[in-house]
Amino acid sequence: MMKKHLILLLSVVFLFLSGCALEQNGISSNSINSIDETIGDNKESPSITIESVVASFNEKADTKLVFTEDFEVQNKESSHYRTEYRLTRFGDSIGESYKYGERTVDIVLMNSIIGKPDIRVYVSCASIEECVEIIRNISPILDTSVDEATLDNTINYVLENKSANGYYYGKLGLLLLENNKSYDMMIKTD
Repeated sequence: MMKKHLILLLSVVFLFLSGCALEQNGISSNSINSIDETIGDNKESPSITIESVVASFNEKADTKLVFTEDFEVQNKESSHYRTEYRLTRFGDSIGESYKYGERTVDIVLMNSIIGKPDIRVYVSCASIEECVEIIRNISPILDTSVDEATLDNTINYVLENKSANGYYYGKLGLLLLENNKSYDMMIKTD
């Protein structure tokens, strides 16, 4: 009986001190509720986000992205499946596939708990010129802080090295690998 009273008393003291600590740091239950409401209000529909990226890309690019199909990112039987899709990070992701000339471009949107969703753009069996055009046109859309000098440096790096593994520019990551005289590429925002 004494243990129960001690545990109850300690629980009450802990709750009281936790509330005091939050108030001292300027965090009240009202501001926590406000944060939750703000995050809830800012959620965008993932397909609209992908569509807006594609629409902006198509405004700039000579070769347009043409929608072909939606796909389930974690479906191992899909022709769009990649090994990394098995990770939990891709659990609620949305995938859309496009044609870029003769090439397939897959765009995957991963929901984020905080901030805007992360986007990955995958291109398979492309020429180096096609990769450069995609980098040039989609990078400023995915990261508006990428300036012309950074973009030119990135493109020069790609043209000179014909590969990029763990290459970052602005808030974007780039992976470019040669695959039987063509290239596979991924650009990511996370």
